[in-house]
Amino acid sequence: MPRVALAGCITLLGLLMPAWTWGQTAPDPAGAASPALISAIHFTGLTRTKDSYLQKKYQKYIGQPADEDILHEVESALQAEGLFESVSLSLIPVGAGRTALHIAVIEKMTFLPLPFAMYASNGFSAGGIVMDTNAFGIRHTIMAGGYYSSTTLMGLAMYDMPAQNDHTPGASLFVSFSKNEPKINNINNKRALEYENMALRADLKMTEKITEHTSAMAGLGFRLLRANDGKDALPAAADSASIGTASLGWSYTASDWNGWFNSITEIKAQISLSQYFGTAPDINLARYVTEGMASASWQKPVFTPRLRAVGRLAADFLWTAAHQTAHVAEYKNGSAVGITLLPSYFRTNKIIGAAAGAEFALYKFKYDLLSIYGNYELVWTRDFSLDAQASNDLDEFCHGPNGGLRFYLSKIAFPAVAVGVTYNIPKNYFQFAAAIGISM
Repeated sequence: MPRVALAGCITLLGLLMPAWTWGQTAPDPAGAASPALISAIHFTGLTRTKDSYLQKKYQKYIGQPADEDILHEVESALQAEGLFESVSLSLIPVGAGRTALHIAVIEKMTFLPLPFAMYASNGFSAGGIVMDTNAFGIRHTIMAGGYYSSTTLMGLAMYDMPAQNDHTPGASLFVSFSKNEPKINNINNKRALEYENMALRADLKMTEKITEHTSAMAGLGFRLLRANDGKDALPAAADSASIGTASLGWSYTASDWNGWFNSITEIKAQISLSQYFGTAPDINLARYVTEGMASASWQKPVFTPRLRAVGRLAADFLWTAAHQTAHVAEYKNGSAVGITLLPSYFRTNKIIGAAAGAEFALYKFKYDLLSIYGNYELVWTRDFSLDAQASNDLDEFCHGPNGGLRFYLSKIAFPAVAVGVTYNIPKNYFQFAAAIGISM
């Protein structure tokens, strides 16, 4: 299944802060008045989001000085929630050295049927999802739906409860069933393998916030794969298999809202161990497979709030015992490291990707934002092979430009439209993709 990211879309608000009174405080030794302390936070404009959820999450700002840094931190955190179209902050003095922080919000639509469609170089796909990113008014996510493409018919469901700052753990459950016909191309975009398959998948993950910006994750997963044995010369690595997986991960995420974009710095690392059950001893399909993943990405404003620099560095490796191979269902494509240079049907067990570029907000309409982006991408990978004794080296290097348009809607917490094209210079081919209702 392509890794489709459903995400919230942020719009321009600007920091709306009318002239406020810092409160009557004694001058400090330097002669400047100290800012008043925040004694209470009041939210207005809430329709679905529970006030108690926000009060609990933002009570840490009670007693903090109401200076520009703290107010900007509060607004950035609220924008990062992905629930609000606009956020407006104001201060009202309530006594000597004390002030109340009033926050007026306009909520996005977070519950709606979301049809989506995507056209890429490998064909057309479409589907629909019923999704609520603010279930019960406490930012839980519920999703159910499916999609169809030339290779896959899939149904899926997910429930996600994010971890909280008070050490309440988060949890997510994802299940899917698919009937698909995997088509795998090599790096030259030529067909290397094709077979029929039915798959059942279930994943359970638990998360814990270690600090304001860091989290830890532990997960268990199970996949049941049933390949069509009627096909001639079906390789062992694409045969039927039952795979159980245990994983551990760590992440760091920090965001900052500047009125146009929500700039993000994110670092992730994860390691997982898979065990294959019921594999025949006379084939080279591995009994155990280890996977390591790591990534660092950033989005930072430069020169003007409307322009942000973007970059990413990521790696994904599968390891098996000598002379054995992982099941092809565990092989990755370019989306694993966030690059678009490789064919959509390409798969590999070793890949490193990097990209750097910029995104510029062309125009802000009343309810949406149009941006243009451009990146230069690099990728080191191993070309697809089922030969367990093949070299483990990263034997292919590709690079090229990627660019396009993105159209964000402020009224809903999902992406709207994206169009992009990438040119792989060494292999001399283009990759084109256009999406409605999903992000690229």
